[in-house]
Amino acid sequence: MYRAWLTLAALPFISCAAFAGIDQGLLNLVPSGSKALSGVQVDKSKDSPFGQYLLNRMQDGDSGFENFVQSTGFDPRRDVQELLFAATGDPTQMRTAVLARGYFDAAKIKAMALSHGGQIESIQGIDVLRGGEKSHGAIAVLEPTIAVAGDRALVESIVRNRKQPSLLESPELAEKAQTVSSAGQAWFVSLIPGSTLPGKAIMHAHGKQLDGAVIQSILQSHGSIHFGDNGIDLSFEALTRSGKDAQSLADVVRFFVSMVQMQRENHPEAELMANPLDAMQLATNGSTVHVSLSLPESVAEQMLNMPKRPHKRAALK
Repeated sequence: MYRAWLTLAALPFISCAAFAGIDQGLLNLVPSGSKALSGVQVDKSKDSPFGQYLLNRMQDGDSGFENFVQSTGFDPRRDVQELLFAATGDPTQMRTAVLARGYFDAAKIKAMALSHGGQIESIQGIDVLRGGEKSHGAIAVLEPTIAVAGDRALVESIVRNRKQPSLLESPELAEKAQTVSSAGQAWFVSLIPGSTLPGKAIMHAHGKQLDGAVIQSILQSHGSIHFGDNGIDLSFEALTRSGKDAQSLADVVRFFVSMVQMQRENHPEAELMANPLDAMQLATNGSTVHVSLSLPESVAEQMLNMPKRPHKRAALK
């Protein structure tokens, strides 16, 4: 649970003084049926101290990663400017694709795919690369500065419709993406309601019980991450069905915070998170819940450097 906060914060290694918002060229390629979007402005990653720290950790990489860079000519540490993730369907049948702005050597990527038994299908002059007949994934370089990878059907759809701007079935998704992406360098927007989650899970943790129905009350959500000179700022907001549901969701957040605080003397991760969680801002406004948290850079680095240890997961029924 403690590492979940850091996992969310460490998705990008990013920071800058001003935010440019979402790349319109990538947004125009998003599948029309998308229900959730998330993005990372990678090209603005290298200005923050923590961004440099994460970049240096990547450079300690393994031989497999280095071989990939050599064979494709593609180094994500250098060649990616922005990533845009799109998801269609509900959680039980979700399909995803990632659109990337950067620098891509189509010939080298094609050669690597073929050398590993990949197959190629040409769609409107674009090579769509996939692993094999049973493969559900694919990748395509649409132009030297744009590539797409993910679910094969989505990739093929993006290739076929690349010459005309996407018209999302939910215009609100694009509007919220524009707003949220302008507030932080990493962000997400989801119009997928919690009611689509399977079942009403009951979570048991430290002898206490939480009804998963409170998560099913969420209608939509969004959040952003900002890596600054002094640390990481996280913001999350959820719209629920009612004011009562919002209060219940806020209570769930308070419960998990209290679980961390109770363990502060026994677990180093909890001790590190204790002060940031003490200062966490949690508020409800009608049917909306807002959470904001600031994580000092030193805390983030210490948590990344902690050795992994086995832990018991909360049981789900």
